[in-house]
Amino acid sequence: MKLPLLVIRHHFEENLGALERIFIERGIPFTYRDVFRYEMLPGRLNAYSGFIVLGGFMGVYEQEEYPFLKDELNWLTGVLDAGKPVLGICLGSQLVASALGARVFRGEAGPEIGWKPVHLTEEGKADPVFKNVPEAFVPIHWHGDTFDLPAGAKLLASSEMYPHQAFRYGENAYGFQFHFEANQKLIDYWMKTDPETMEKAGVSAEPLQADTAKYLPALENLAEQIWQNLEPIFFEE
Repeated sequence: MKLPLLVIRHHFEENLGALERIFIERGIPFTYRDVFRYEMLPGRLNAYSGFIVLGGFMGVYEQEEYPFLKDELNWLTGVLDAGKPVLGICLGSQLVASALGARVFRGEAGPEIGWKPVHLTEEGKADPVFKNVPEAFVPIHWHGDTFDLPAGAKLLASSEMYPHQAFRYGENAYGFQFHFEANQKLIDYWMKTDPETMEKAGVSAEPLQADTAKYLPALENLAEQIWQNLEPIFFEE
């Protein structure tokens, strides 16, 4: 019997997206833990196969305004020290980077919003998580912050605006800045709740909706492939 994945959520609507459907179809057990509601993070790490840290609208550096972030970072440091499998997405990747000692900061190039190409590095092309993934693909981005590459981490993917799009630390800790898990519901939520950031990025709703119709089917296939590659890392045979 597989132990469940623990999925850390920073807002109710910022969920697993397309990964939730994939998990249900593949019989992957998972449970959410809502840190924004001050739900306690587990001390017994061995009760879980691994941990997924999702996105959110706050910044890692806003710990006074969102004090649960400090507790989460301390907990993540312990998870990484224990060598447990971890996947961080968007804010989650920034939290993983911060827990590894890297700086997280507001990006000088401004918000990266919309469907923009990502290119695998040579390390990324050789990484098992990107097996059967094209060397260049177009995911959706929705962030204004970025991070330095943690010491000892391998850079796996870059975009034109922000070079640190994916990294691996050790054998089983990953951070993805881009949203490979996005589905239509998540994208609609971001568009509804974050028009100010869209305006700062010079992105308007109609072209973004057209790009979503164009690129989302390929992103759903990408999510399937990436999870297929990640699954053996989280659930050792």
